[in-house]
Amino acid sequence: MAEKYDYRDVIIDPDDPRLEIGAEYYFADVPGEVISKALKDDYTRKLINISKKNCNTLPFMLEYNDWAWACLIRKKEPEKKYVPFDLSKPEVRESLRGKWIRRKALAEDGVYEERMITDFTCVNGIWSTRNLEKDELLRDWTFLDDTPCGEAVPV
Repeated sequence: MAEKYDYRDVIIDPDDPRLEIGAEYYFADVPGEVISKALKDDYTRKLINISKKNCNTLPFMLEYNDWAWACLIRKKEPEKKYVPFDLSKPEVRESLRGKWIRRKALAEDGVYEERMITDFTCVNGIWSTRNLEKDELLRDWTFLDDTPCGEAVPV
């Protein structure tokens, strides 16, 4: 399903904070055309250079193009939903072993609690790590980069 785009997504300012070298963008010379391309999920290119020389120069250079463009729309990342890890799978446990996690809420003493996932146990068929069940991992903990402690699945 194509994402929703509108005029608020159009970038014409070379100092726009949504610009990032290497990110994927739809491109055109007029706002209506770039919105149309984005709504159709027409092809994108990576931004390789931003020119701020003067207002008579088109500012945006994209890979595999020999010319610059006036308007961009950054391609939206698909929404992600997270579900608890399936700790019964050996490959999932192996991928988590050695990762650091942090409790979302501050502990009673005002300090974040951090732990390294080092071991797993299975009691009555329920897998956990350091007494944290999979639902608790997703609900109450994140990895240190603030991503959820769960598996990302398409929405």
